[in-house]
Amino acid sequence: MNVILLFIYYALIGSIYCFESILSFYILLQWAFILFSVSEDSIFYKIYVFLNVRIEPIFGYFRKFVPPIGGFDFSALILFFGLDAIRRLVSILFTYLLGG
Repeated sequence: MNVILLFIYYALIGSIYCFESILSFYILLQWAFILFSVSEDSIFYKIYVFLNVRIEPIFGYFRKFVPPIGGFDFSALILFFGLDAIRRLVSILFTYLLGG
C-alpha cells in the first residue's frame, strides 16, 4: 500500500514541477518575443504558438479574478503561488497518509 501511495505522491509532485517548468519556459519565450524580433519560421515561434494555445486559457481564468494592473499581468504569479500551495497540500496529505 505504501509503495502505491509513494508512486502517486511522486507522480503528482513531478507533474506539478513539470508544469511549472513549462510555464517558466513559456514566460521566457513571451519576454524574448517582446525584446527581440523573432521570425515566424523559427522553431521558438512554433513552440510558443503550441504552448500559447494550451496555457493562455489557464491565464485567462486567473485574469477574471485579477485583471492586469497598470500593464502588469499577475496571472502567472498567482498561478505559481497556487501550484506551490497545491504542492504543499499534497505533501502534507501524503505525509499524513504514510504515517510520517
